[in-house]
Amino acid sequence: MLDLARFTAVGQLVRRVVDEVVMTRFRRLDAASVAEKAPGDLVTVADTLTEQRLTEELVRLLPGSTAVGEEAVARDPAVLAALGGPAPVWIIDPVDGTAGFVAGGTRFSTMVALSVAGRTVASWIYAPVSGTLATASAGSAGGAWLDGRPVTVPAGTGWPELRVVNTDPRYHTPVDQLVVDRLAGLGATVVPCDGIGHSYLDLVTGRADALAVSWEKPWDHAAGLFLYERAGGCAGAADGTPYRVTGGNALPLLAAADRPTFDQLCGLFTAGTPETGGR
Repeated sequence: MLDLARFTAVGQLVRRVVDEVVMTRFRRLDAASVAEKAPGDLVTVADTLTEQRLTEELVRLLPGSTAVGEEAVARDPAVLAALGGPAPVWIIDPVDGTAGFVAGGTRFSTMVALSVAGRTVASWIYAPVSGTLATASAGSAGGAWLDGRPVTVPAGTGWPELRVVNTDPRYHTPVDQLVVDRLAGLGATVVPCDGIGHSYLDLVTGRADALAVSWEKPWDHAAGLFLYERAGGCAGAADGTPYRVTGGNALPLLAAADRPTFDQLCGLFTAGTPETGGR
C-alpha cells in the first residue's frame, strides 16, 4: 500500500505539521482558541488546523484515499462510514490529550493510522514535546520503530506486579469499574490514562505492562494497538478477536506483552461485562 518513500514521507509530514501548528501554540493559547464540543470535551484551533492540514496532504500523498478525523466526525458522524468502504482511510487524531495540551501539560500527541478494508496497515504516533516518533507497518518487511530504530515490547513484570493502563477516572464506565475491581483482586497496579497516545508509547517501551480500557474510538486506538502488535505485543478485544476500526469490539480493549498474559486478561472480562457507551 505504501512504499518506503511514502511511509517515511508520512512521518516527516506529521512532524512538520505538528511542529508548525501545535507547538507554536503550546502554552500560548488564548480563550478564543479553545471551545467545548460537549461539556468537558475540549477542542482548540490547533486540533482543527492540524486535522485539516493532515487530511489535505495525506489524501494527496495517496491518491484514491480518504480520511476520518476526530474533529470531522464531531461535526458530522456520517464521516465514520468511510471506515467500512473500499478506499484506504487515514485515521487522524490531531491532538490526543487536548485537555492536557490546553493546561500546558506535556503528554499530548498526534496519531495517524492507515486502514484498508477495516484493518490497520500502518501507523504513526508523534509526541512533539520530546520529539519522539513511533511508526509501524504491515507486511514481511514491516515492523515497529521508535525514532527510526526497531523497537520490541519488553517482557512484562507479570502478576501480581503487572502495571495496567486503564481509563482516566473522570471517564470511568461500568466496564472500567469491573476492570479496576478484578485487577485489584489480583494485586495488579492500575495506571490511569492521561493521554492514550503516550500510554501506547509507555507500553511499547515497557513503562507500562498492559492495557484495559473501555472505549474504542478509532483515532484513539488504531495507531497504538497496531504499533504494539508490530512491536511483538498482543492486543485486541476482550473476546480475543482483533481490533476492528469500524467498531463493535467487545470491551475492554486489551493489550499485554505476551500471549499468556493477554489470554489471562481476556479470561477476566469475557463473562459478566456490563454494557457501556464508550467515549
